[in-house]
Amino acid sequence: MRLYDHEGQRLYLTEKEREQFLNTANEQEREKRMFCHVLHYTGCRPSEALELSPSKVKLIEKSIIIRTLKKRSHDNQGRKKKPHFRHVPVPEKLIENFDLVFDLRGKKNN
Repeated sequence: MRLYDHEGQRLYLTEKEREQFLNTANEQEREKRMFCHVLHYTGCRPSEALELSPSKVKLIEKSIIIRTLKKRSHDNQGRKKKPHFRHVPVPEKLIENFDLVFDLRGKKNN
């Protein structure tokens, strides 16, 4: 893991920048706010967050399952590889908000 790119530019936000990001996100409509919170609490890429579905949000485990998109899709012999997933624990409040915004418990019962 690198903190700076090849030109010396930071690759990550500072604590203050992350706080400002969340404060601004909290002013947005609920779906955009949830998107920003997923990015913040999981560290996933925007494209990975956009791929989330209700089945990937684990209410009891308080975690989100994210398909890793940066991994190579083919091995050295050109064969297609299976997708790689990672299990990311998140704060209980994020899970509660997911349920409130997207009615996850209601969808699991249908």
